[in-house]
Amino acid sequence: AFAVILLAGAGLFLRGLQRFENLDPGWHPDGLLTGQLNLQGERYSTPPQVRGFYEQLEERLLALPGVQRVAFSNSLPAWGFNSSGDVSIEGQPEPEPGKAPEVFFEQVSRGYFETLGLRLIAGRTFDSTDAFGRTPVVIINDTMARRFWPNQSALGKRIGRPAPGAATANDRVWLEVIGVVSDVSFPASLAEP
Repeated sequence: AFAVILLAGAGLFLRGLQRFENLDPGWHPDGLLTGQLNLQGERYSTPPQVRGFYEQLEERLLALPGVQRVAFSNSLPAWGFNSSGDVSIEGQPEPEPGKAPEVFFEQVSRGYFETLGLRLIAGRTFDSTDAFGRTPVVIINDTMARRFWPNQSALGKRIGRPAPGAATANDRVWLEVIGVVSDVSFPASLAEP
């Protein structure tokens, strides 16, 4: 009985690997090198200190032979995105409490979408004008654009996220949509029937 269970598990694993091999993830992993780091201590306790570190790291990595692009994010599509939250859509009725749409989101640097090979469908990706302290902007995927703004452009529309430390649900940070990129498949899709 135990051997049958092991064989069934191995069969499911191999079937999942085969489906993964034939899956178009929506991004190009070929030639990518990834790494993780966790900045700690007083030296990196403020957003300007953290930004300064990443700017210097990007400059040094780009100077290495063979490096064509550098980008940073909180996560990679290979691991699935682990941040999610409720959003409001400007101009649409406020949902009932507990029924706000929930979306996955990640903070990414300039060049992220180009580095991963995601296709730009509309608008633009991040550039140097999207600096900290200016109008908050966001790039969304095609599915979100079609869901919230069917038959119209999502560019220039705004989505609201709860402000850090918000006292009420009405305290929101509004982000302007500047771009729409192709969808990304997550490894979790391997578990779907």
